[in-house]
Amino acid sequence: ALLAGDPPVLGSVAALLDVEPGYEDAVAAALGALADAVAVESVDVAVDALRRLRDDDAGRAVVLVAADGEAPAPPADLPAGARSVVDLVRAPGGVGTAVARLLAGVVVVEDLAHARALVAARPELVAVTRGGDLLGALRAAGGSAGAPSALELQRALDDARARLAEAVALGERTRFEIVAAERAVAEAQERHDATLERLHESDAALAAVAEQLGHLGSVARAARAEADRARATLEQA
Repeated sequence: ALLAGDPPVLGSVAALLDVEPGYEDAVAAALGALADAVAVESVDVAVDALRRLRDDDAGRAVVLVAADGEAPAPPADLPAGARSVVDLVRAPGGVGTAVARLLAGVVVVEDLAHARALVAARPELVAVTRGGDLLGALRAAGGSAGAPSALELQRALDDARARLAEAVALGERTRFEIVAAERAVAEAQERHDATLERLHESDAALAAVAEQLGHLGSVARAARAEADRARATLEQA
């Protein structure tokens, strides 16, 4: 409801985030309800949005407020294989700053065993696994996979759009190639027709020459016959 009306919002958090492929479940677990939130530019806009939902009896929503200033540095001295969630997420402007602040103490590990070891050694941190489990010193969440997260759905949508763009580009290239091939066929047909016409002209010329040669042959035979008669007449005389 918030994406379609007033007050204006920046967009859904899932659409604004660019998550490193393969880490969608981990980032969704780290964000929790904020993975399905909408982003706004200020607290005032957030208040207006919540009032609108209440006045319209349009349900509830989670809102992420863009932040100013610098993002905090990610945790240092992480064990091998662990990565700060902040390093896996990119977002524009104040949304990126807000996400970085929210995820500043969250680290991605491979599984729950690594999460337990990390939290035991660094209780100030929260660990999320690539499978989407979350473990901290004071809270935990996870279990079997449920419906795809908004980030997973957004990734699927982005991939589908990319494949569509590739298909459209391939279609355009194929269309141009077809046009070029049709042009080449037309040019080849023109050359064939011109050659055939010249061949017909050549055949006609050869027929005319043959006819002329036949006539000349007839004339020559008649002349030889006349000469033979004249010779015979002279011999008789």
